[in-house]
Amino acid sequence: MPGTVPLVAEPDRETELFFRRCGVLFRNMAPGCWSILCRMEESSQEVFSIRLLVKPQEDMFYYVTSRRLPVLSSGITVRYSSLPGVWGEIETELPVDPVRFSMGIDAERRYWEYIIFPGERKQNFVLALEERESRIFFTPPVWEEWIDGSRIYRSRSTEKIGLKQYYEYRVQLTENAGRRWILRDKLPSPSPRELSVTGASDTITAYIYL
Repeated sequence: MPGTVPLVAEPDRETELFFRRCGVLFRNMAPGCWSILCRMEESSQEVFSIRLLVKPQEDMFYYVTSRRLPVLSSGITVRYSSLPGVWGEIETELPVDPVRFSMGIDAERRYWEYIIFPGERKQNFVLALEERESRIFFTPPVWEEWIDGSRIYRSRSTEKIGLKQYYEYRVQLTENAGRRWILRDKLPSPSPRELSVTGASDTITAYIYL
């Protein structure tokens, strides 16, 4: 699952009634992982198509996940849902044996962009963006004109980064003026909701004011 966005699956009304009648146990085992335990008589010939409704618990889910539907085990299908508050529907025929299945949903990937408003600093200041453990890298900040005519520094990650609700990265803003100074020890991560004003759909932006 992308980041820590909560996601649950619940039986629809018909499936829930069938589970109760036949003594079927359904459990959310872990994020994106569910278990169905059937306690039916072996002689039972009843076959029932169950449907689970996949419900994100936060709107952030829609910003960080890929539009590609996940592929599950043979005999289990997933499709988008038109029901309010429901992202997808999982369907399968109820087996006699216990079954445990998981659904991995890919995260979208975007470039990170930082727009730095320099305050009193001018073009001759040398800025840099650094991730403390060198897990991601950024282009040297470029001095350029902003949309309102002012001047800003702009920097972008060298590779696309998988979107999450929370990140473990620690990006620093440093200034090199004879010696290295840390201007900001931990910059905010760009929000998946904040698309670049340059119109690049593959880029999200954070704004820094010095």
